[in-house]
Amino acid sequence: MTEAEWLTCDNPRPMLRYQSLTLLGLLRRLIGGRDRGRQRKLRLFACAGCRRIWHLFPNDLPDETSRNRIEIAERFADGLAGVDELRTACAPYDFRLCFDADGEPVAVAAAVLTTCYDSYLAASSVEVSLNIAAEIANPVAVATERTSLAPLLRCIFGNPFRPVTFNPAWRTSDLVALARGIYEERAFDRMPILADALQDAGCDNDDILNHCRDTSTPHARGCWVVDLVLEKK
Repeated sequence: MTEAEWLTCDNPRPMLRYQSLTLLGLLRRLIGGRDRGRQRKLRLFACAGCRRIWHLFPNDLPDETSRNRIEIAERFADGLAGVDELRTACAPYDFRLCFDADGEPVAVAAAVLTTCYDSYLAASSVEVSLNIAAEIANPVAVATERTSLAPLLRCIFGNPFRPVTFNPAWRTSDLVALARGIYEERAFDRMPILADALQDAGCDNDDILNHCRDTSTPHARGCWVVDLVLEKK
C-alpha cells in the first residue's frame, strides 16, 4: 500500500492488513513482544464503529445491554476494566437482537462483543460486519460500512507513512485539559478549538492542525492527535 492509497482508500480491510504487515509489527512478532498501544487502538477503532450507529443498539436486554458491553470494551482498552470483566461482557448472545426495524445490521456489533479479547479485534470486526450485511443480501449496507470505517481508521492511526513528532513544549496544562475533556466526553466538536490551542502553544505542524480543523473527518477515542497531546500509546 502506498501513501496515496492509504489517504484515499474506502475499504478498511487492506488498511488493517497493511498495519499488521509493517516492519515494526513484524519485528515485534518475531521477538515475541506485544504491541499494547496498537491493540488499544484496534479495540477503540472497533468500538468507534459501534458508536457510529449507537442509536441502533438495543438497550433493554435482560442481562447486560449491548451498549454496556461496548463501554466495557472501551474501558478495557484504556486499562480501566479487568480481563474477567471483559470476558463476561464478551460472552456470546443472540446478535439477531442487534437489527433495527428495517432489517439493517448493526455494523461491527457481533465482532466487537465476541472477539474483543482477541488482539486482532478490529480486523475481525470488519470481516464479521461485512459478512452480516452480505448475509441479508444488502450490498448497500456493505458499501456503507466500508466507507464509514475507513475514515475512522485514519483518524485513529493517522498516516503511517508520515509519522509526526510532538514537541513536548506544546503540551501546556490548558492544552492537556482541553484534550482530556474531548477524550472523556467524546466532545469531538471541540477539535477546531484544540487546533487553535495547539497553534497558540507553538505547534506549526500542518498535519496536526489540519486534522483538527477538518470538519468532514470523523473523530473517535484513539484519535492520533488527541493521543499525542495526552501521551497515550
